[in-house]
Amino acid sequence: MKAIKGLSLFGGVIILVSACFNPPEFPVEPKITYESIYFGETPNDQSLGDSIVLSINFKDGDGDLGLDGSDPKYSQNPFQPSNLFLAKDGAIVPVALSQHWDDIPYYFIDVEEKQGKLVTLKTRDQTAYNFLPAYSLGSCFYIADTIIMVDEQDAAILDINTQNIIDTMHSQTNPSIYVLKDTFYIEANPNYYNITVDFLIKNGDSYDVFDWGTCSSAYNARFPVLSDKDKSPLEGVLRYSLKSSGFRIMFSTKTLKLRIQIKDRLLHSSNIIETPDFTLDKIRR
Repeated sequence: MKAIKGLSLFGGVIILVSACFNPPEFPVEPKITYESIYFGETPNDQSLGDSIVLSINFKDGDGDLGLDGSDPKYSQNPFQPSNLFLAKDGAIVPVALSQHWDDIPYYFIDVEEKQGKLVTLKTRDQTAYNFLPAYSLGSCFYIADTIIMVDEQDAAILDINTQNIIDTMHSQTNPSIYVLKDTFYIEANPNYYNITVDFLIKNGDSYDVFDWGTCSSAYNARFPVLSDKDKSPLEGVLRYSLKSSGFRIMFSTKTLKLRIQIKDRLLHSSNIIETPDFTLDKIRR
């Protein structure tokens, strides 16, 4: 993987939705099936990248598929990009990190009655938490010198002995807010994406999941809201163009398959499907 850090990786999603004049009955959990896959090259302009184009069929009983990146509510809990963590009894549990107001460029923690102390870099100094990764410049597991806000009602998650509380904002009508500036432990939120795609490389009679790197979301992505009708059955075809200027370099003549799953807005996960085995040349158009 280290040899391809300079290669571009990007993708796009196209959705073909079927209108249901006589609505069928589908489960509220999404159901997907494999439709097709092909490989397209752009030899005259590698800046555009080559494409593996995947098509899957979908059905959903209440039609709550898709996340609109331009709508702020789809960047808030439970769809925020990242989670912070609380430490308790040698374990850590995620808490949401969100931005409550557009005019305040700092983040708030949504505790949701969870217990524990906010995990920072100093938490790793405790024996029970030395499993946390070490800090390094550019680490995807820490956000350094970041301002986080905590409501007074959630003050139990703070550790005044180790955490840098730089201010307290008071209000006559609302609870006070503690302002921290520290280096916080963080992980990507698995609910941020609504389609996940793994590349599997055939190795004898088994398959190995291709490792895109610790900090990479690879080809996990978001497809947009598919219907503005609430609680209405939906079915159609989702076409996902996975792009890279390095598919030939990475996979050459290797035998591959893709593993795919989608998720709806109530966080129901679909079944997991896999494509048939392929090589790039065999599915080339």
